[in-house]
Amino acid sequence: DGDIGIEKIIPESIVFNRQSFPWSTYNTASENHLYETRWISSNVESRDVAYENCLIIGLENSVADKMKLKLGDNSTCAFIGADNSIEELHEKIIERQWSLIIECSCNKLDRNRAIKSNLNLVQALIAVLGSGKSIPEVWITSIGSRIAAGGTATTDAVMQGWVSGFVKTVRIERPDIEIFHVDIEMDVSVSDQIIKLINSSLTIPPGDFEVAIRDQIVLVPRLMESKISSEGSDKMNVQEDGTYVI
Repeated sequence: DGDIGIEKIIPESIVFNRQSFPWSTYNTASENHLYETRWISSNVESRDVAYENCLIIGLENSVADKMKLKLGDNSTCAFIGADNSIEELHEKIIERQWSLIIECSCNKLDRNRAIKSNLNLVQALIAVLGSGKSIPEVWITSIGSRIAAGGTATTDAVMQGWVSGFVKTVRIERPDIEIFHVDIEMDVSVSDQIIKLINSSLTIPPGDFEVAIRDQIVLVPRLMESKISSEGSDKMNVQEDGTYVI
């Protein structure tokens, strides 16, 4: 933490995404078995109806302006910046009957500010529920934080790695909050990807709460037996005398 970037501490070649690093389990015969999370196509059809009354939080002004132009004058989407207080978010949430809230600040703010921004959103949602009102579906977005479809672990991906755990924790502690993690693609228009999600060209499969969008395909994580040898791998650059951060 602090002012030292992770790239100054360890080389990029040994930075692994937690979900992509093989899991090790043992059976009764004490034979070693490795498992890893692979991202596969969901093969789910698009929704019949697009989302309306979407509240989109944390986009840069230039990206928000592009989205407004693409959505058109009849769009019912609203945009607010990042770094909102709990009170400001609470007032915005109860302002209208939103069908969807999309939080987009995780890849733009530094990690501490992004975590605070998302915590404030969750606390505002809890306050709304406490007042007896309903809350909409919530998507927390990241950009390229999941290693899917041949992606690689970058410093930006590692710094957004907290998003997955944050969403899982909220779902465990507050099952009344319908929250999802949507990892969108790097080097592709953020506004275009979000518009496709809103318009239901891309759909989160029932039963899943974490997806990655790659090449306009919705990918979901599945635990499968790993093809990587437990003795080490040139592909992962694992060395006996190395130090690894998992």
